[in-house]
Amino acid sequence: ISLASNLTACLACTVGDFCNASSLAAPTGPCAAGFFCPGGQVSSAPAEHQCTPGHRCPEGSAAPILCAAGSFQNQSGQSDCLPCPAGARCVLGATAPELCGPGTVSETSAGNCTACEPGYFAEGTGNAHCTACPAAAYCPTTSAGPVSCPFGSYSLGTVTACTACPAGSQCLNPAAPAACSAGTFSREGDGNCTQCANGYYSSQNASQCVLCPAGHACPGASEPVLCSPGLASSEGVAVCTLCASGTVADTQQATCEACPSGFLCSLGVVLGLCPQGQYSPAGQDACVPCEAGFECPVQSDPPVPCSPGWYSTGSATACTRCPNGQACPATDNAGAIVLCQPGEFAGPGQTTCTRCPAGGYCTNSTAANGGFVVCPAGEYSLGGMQDECTPCPPGWACPARDGLLNVACTLGTYSPGNATACTDCPAGFACPATNISAPLACAPGTYSVGLQTVCTVCAAGFACPDTDRTSTMAACTAGFYSTGYQTTCTPCPAGMACPDTTTSDMEPCAPGYFSAGELAACEACPENTYNPNAGSTALSACVECAARYLCPAGTGALTAGELCPAGAYCSNGTVTPCPAQTYNRER
Repeated sequence: ISLASNLTACLACTVGDFCNASSLAAPTGPCAAGFFCPGGQVSSAPAEHQCTPGHRCPEGSAAPILCAAGSFQNQSGQSDCLPCPAGARCVLGATAPELCGPGTVSETSAGNCTACEPGYFAEGTGNAHCTACPAAAYCPTTSAGPVSCPFGSYSLGTVTACTACPAGSQCLNPAAPAACSAGTFSREGDGNCTQCANGYYSSQNASQCVLCPAGHACPGASEPVLCSPGLASSEGVAVCTLCASGTVADTQQATCEACPSGFLCSLGVVLGLCPQGQYSPAGQDACVPCEAGFECPVQSDPPVPCSPGWYSTGSATACTRCPNGQACPATDNAGAIVLCQPGEFAGPGQTTCTRCPAGGYCTNSTAANGGFVVCPAGEYSLGGMQDECTPCPPGWACPARDGLLNVACTLGTYSPGNATACTDCPAGFACPATNISAPLACAPGTYSVGLQTVCTVCAAGFACPDTDRTSTMAACTAGFYSTGYQTTCTPCPAGMACPDTTTSDMEPCAPGYFSAGELAACEACPENTYNPNAGSTALSACVECAARYLCPAGTGALTAGELCPAGAYCSNGTVTPCPAQTYNRER
């Protein structure tokens, strides 16, 4: 109103309203339901503007409104659209429902038909709901009714195709597969179960038959049953068979094998290990006692012969060792044991008694080595019944304890007894016999360089100061002598001459000579002296020559022969002729 008061001209009536009088300050009211009012309408229900089918015109409509999808209007002058019925569809602005075709459905107020899902169907038109395909049938399309499953297939419903009857089942009722019973089988799509062939078996719901396992029987092709003890069956054999004599069923009872060595078997079954002292080879039911002369430590092994020196009388797990001090020549006869005699011995496990060996003696016939005592060095034994060792006799050497190398000492050696070797007679000693207890020392004036039976006498003319060597033997020098057996040379005595060093024969100094000792020849009295005495011992025995005598060296008693000759004179033993115009007629 306030706006109009400012207008210079009247306005057309507004859309959706009508103006049925003049001098209106505002529209009279809204357009009537079922009609629409564009601008400038004078009637609330203008005939020319009646709402058409497929539309709705609520009160105050300025223009018709299309029916929404899922609704329709088949009449004019309607304020609202009708809901689309189930089994039909109503598109936008629909003037009438359109029935759904085969295979499609719709609920109320549906704008479009919906296709049935696979396994469902809708036959004909106008279906509000899809129908589930029933069991035992299939629905290849959604627009056609169900088709029965062919033999060998089944359907639990709502499927487009039947499923092949599963392996291990039968489909006599195509709506409910049933498991094959034990002893029968079926492959996929068979429809029926088939009996297993002989030697085969099956469990319930089996798709194939299986070979009857080794060690089992399969009666009626049903579940395998373990063979009874002593019976066996190989794979694919429906019955178990008793094992033959000497054989037993193996651990899987698949086959019969030789009765194991060392065991007792009967009716195809191992009854147990053979008793101690018995044995059995493989493939033999019975156990056999171990023979005399053998041992059977393990029931599964063949008998082992007793070693020499051992014996058994039968059924023995081990041979018995021959006792100490005895001999067992036979391995199968305990009565043949021999007791060792004196001088013999036997340790454990001997076939013969052993003679006590040379080189010692035996103290115990039952000891392993006879209680053998080795002879000490210097003693020997020939063995046998000897109960002690024999001392090596004097004069002998016994290097070996068995006496085989005993040897008499050679001359120049000796043995006092109990010796392994003869001792060389040492230098300075004599060994007159080989059996002496000690060598004899050489007497002074004799010597020995060793290996001598007697001492050597020091030779005449020599001195032997040592009894044990010749290197110090010395020849007597002039003026000394030795007649033998001397450790030193004897000096020639004063007044004597010793011309020979090998004898004690000596000569007294002649007149005119003297010796103070230790000289081979006496010394002559000097010239112009004389000595009338024999055996003089000093120079003092030579006296001055008398006047008128001529005394050459070595002058003894004065004689006329020593007078100075006429016609000469003598002085100091020298004859000088008288010079001219002189003479001397005396002598």
